Amino acid sequence: MKLHSLKLTDIRVHQEFELTPHPQFTILTGPNGVGKTSVVDAIHMVCMSRSFVTKTDRWLARKPGATFHIEASFSSSQRSNVALECRYDGSAKPPKRFYVNGSPLEKLHHLIGRVPVVVISSEDHELSHEGPAFRRSFLDGFLAQLSPAYLESLLRFRQVRRQRNALLGQFAQFGRGGPAHGHSTSDTALKQALEPWNEPYAKAAVDIVRARITLVEELEKGLQQQFSALSAQKDAQPTLEYKTFVPQTSPSTLPTVDEALAAMEAAFDREQERGLSLVGPHRDELAFGLNGLPLRQYGSQGQHRLFVLALKLAEAVYFHEHHEEPPILILDDVFGNLDDANRADVCALLDRLGLQVFITSATTTLFDSCSALTDKNTLYVTL
Repeated sequence: MKLHSLKLTDIRVHQEFELTPHPQFTILTGPNGVGKTSVVDAIHMVCMSRSFVTKTDRWLARKPGATFHIEASFSSSQRSNVALECRYDGSAKPPKRFYVNGSPLEKLHHLIGRVPVVVISSEDHELSHEGPAFRRSFLDGFLAQLSPAYLESLLRFRQVRRQRNALLGQFAQFGRGGPAHGHSTSDTALKQALEPWNEPYAKAAVDIVRARITLVEELEKGLQQQFSALSAQKDAQPTLEYKTFVPQTSPSTLPTVDEALAAMEAAFDREQERGLSLVGPHRDELAFGLNGLPLRQYGSQGQHRLFVLALKLAEAVYFHEHHEEPPILILDDVFGNLDDANRADVCALLDRLGLQVFITSATTTLFDSCSALTDKNTLYVTL
């Protein structure tokens, strides 16, 4: 899919804004505060049902809690053209509604994957600097666009986990051996209450973990290729290691439902005490390594930036090779952190892929070294 036209109404600083982008490179330039990120964030919102900048939709409106409107039309060489629309009204319930070719979408998750989007942002440092939740979110967002089945497994797991947590919390509230709403809180009573939920929980968990392990194994190859192309240290070796709640004999071992149930049984006492589901993909880790050492603890700031940039470029390449539709790629305020050689390398890679790319930058001078950007394949828009 490629974005053919975009119209924003009351998005951040934009009362009205229309864009007909280039099929390849569109570079939005201008000083801070003119709404460059708001434009690319609106593309992400209409394709992914959420902002990549804020977790609170109402902050996207020109006035908090008011209304905003996004219209976007997309063309495709593989599928029928599609028009997506997002309407937000802070006073309505639900406040956010999406439309596909004019028809309302009943469930938000049905939007995911129609128009795949990859974002490379200056905020991506959280991936390597912060805790495992950020890296799990990266995998989930990646896989949800690639596979509707993965998204269904993820939603099912979250639903079953809520049910298990409600039961565990109810029993933990009254302590082991005490009454809870007329029921015994003995181990037997709690196990009986959890029994209907354990197998669905284990099956959804295994589906998620298997998909993540398979993806990580392939993604690591792309990461190494992109890191080598960007880094002056050609012998540097970046690695990805997925650490899951099921004991593995090797990093690529795929867990079974029986193994997941055994891990849950082993954690029963701890779960009973804490009142929470303590084993599952929601507590797994994707570990970043460089030259055999943990990146988070031992990597320099430059190595962190190159690692995450290489990872995100590998994501875009993977989408391009494995998804029916090539993704739209957004690079938000990224080029200022790169040297001339890296900027030129990134633009050359994107030119070869032929993706539609949106770039935000405070100045056009950053692209003087990028010979891949030409008058024929690039549109500069000054805000």
